[in-house]
Amino acid sequence: MITKVVFDFDSLIGQDRASWIIRSILKKKAIPNAFLFTGKKGIGKSTVAKLISMACNCLEQEYTPCCNCKSCKKIQSGNHPDIITVEPEPSPSSPDSFSIRVDKIRDICSVIELKPFEGKFRVIIIEDAHYMNPQASNVLLKSLEEPPPSTFFILCAHSSSLLLPTIVSRCRHIRFNPIDNKKIQDFLLKNYDIDENSAFLISIMCDGSISTALEMMKNNFINFRAFFLEQLHEFNFEKIGYILSFAESVSKNKKHVAYALDILSSWIRDLIIIRYSREKIINKDIENKLISLYENEKIEGLLNKLEKILVLKRNLSSSINLRLNIESMLFNLARK
Repeated sequence: MITKVVFDFDSLIGQDRASWIIRSILKKKAIPNAFLFTGKKGIGKSTVAKLISMACNCLEQEYTPCCNCKSCKKIQSGNHPDIITVEPEPSPSSPDSFSIRVDKIRDICSVIELKPFEGKFRVIIIEDAHYMNPQASNVLLKSLEEPPPSTFFILCAHSSSLLLPTIVSRCRHIRFNPIDNKKIQDFLLKNYDIDENSAFLISIMCDGSISTALEMMKNNFINFRAFFLEQLHEFNFEKIGYILSFAESVSKNKKHVAYALDILSSWIRDLIIIRYSREKIINKDIENKLISLYENEKIEGLLNKLEKILVLKRNLSSSINLRLNIESMLFNLARK
């Protein structure tokens, strides 16, 4: 399906500022004790962490990844012994609850006391570092302040506000921005076998994240959207049995619930926007259907429904009874 994805700084999408800063640091050979990359998931933080690791350990070039030497290839494949990645793990008592435990950080602090096995630098990449609890963060502080020679850290997190100030103050903080929709659309059209309207819809719905866009393609988002909208347009909101049955079918898959909420929120948004500016609607392929619906809906009612959907979306990860929430949302949609 994919035609070609290049793995180097020039292939980064929508992160010109972050890329320029990092290349300047590498050019000066002024690697800090720790980087902190912040921004939402899937916008290039982990890719850049790997590129820095490759640049500092490349066998062919100095502080620039050649992407072809043995070291660069090992790092790309995740098999380099001196590039250690720490990720949150699910809690044994609650699989939906993730954390980076203090014993994991203690293990890392012990390992870095040894010299790198084969690389010029040992790099510790902590993904989703905001999942460190205060105890784990405090154990990490001393190593961030004074790491052993030839060792540095790269922390990736959604926001610096989710970390202890003492952690942030010890890092070179670089912010990553959400990626422009048009750039994501162009990336999908260039690298994947996808039609223009599907690429447009995914680029709008993925919230500025390349990895979310790719996940949506993997999960057949476009097919699910077509099914969901067909059901929605034929739905009889006056019959309670239909609502309960529809809620049951959607709530069986948590990912589909998230997609359903995104589709519904874009659908209601378009019912508001279409009366003022038709060219700015998201669901252009169902424009005629939206035109036939919007005159029967008051803006105040649509805004109220949109707010309830957004609240449910924000609370989705912590929701215990998805089916009940979906039923509540559908009953709300049925109200005029």
